[in-house]
Amino acid sequence: MFFKISRKLSILVLLLSLGFLTSCKDVKIENGKIPAEFLEVAQGFTGTFHGEFLNQLVDLDVSIDQNNVLHIVPSRDLFGESCETSVNLLQRLSLKEKNKNYYISSAVVALDPGRCGRMFEGRMLYFYPRYEEGQMTSVGLQVLEETRSHRECHWSGNPPREYCEYKTIEYYYTGRFTRVR
Repeated sequence: MFFKISRKLSILVLLLSLGFLTSCKDVKIENGKIPAEFLEVAQGFTGTFHGEFLNQLVDLDVSIDQNNVLHIVPSRDLFGESCETSVNLLQRLSLKEKNKNYYISSAVVALDPGRCGRMFEGRMLYFYPRYEEGQMTSVGLQVLEETRSHRECHWSGNPPREYCEYKTIEYYYTGRFTRVR
């Protein structure tokens, strides 16, 4: 009995200590401007990334201007040339800390759908970096395609009663981009 309690307590302490080693921080972004204290971390997101999105090859040029505003410029329209979509300002930057070093865990950028507002529901681009040996090597990209809801019901109890709930499923367009510069 003591061993079971001791083991559970040890596992709980281990999980809590791991939580303290890695912490998360959402950086407040106003007008697309990265706060000065996180500029060095954000510089790790800059460069050129090559990949595929919606069956078309695309390069993403990521830069930070002299006003600390992040810019993401695709080499072609992500949704097709006739859509005239535009990638706008950075909305949110999520960081994780490990061993007193921050790294980007996700970035959210506003998206103007242009002429293709009915093609997809998303108005944000979600970026998820992947790291190898502390360096960002690639980035995943997601845009909400659509949200579908459906009703699920089941019978339970005595006398039997029908219980229903609505479930929502989100579908995303996704892409993966590898750093080339």
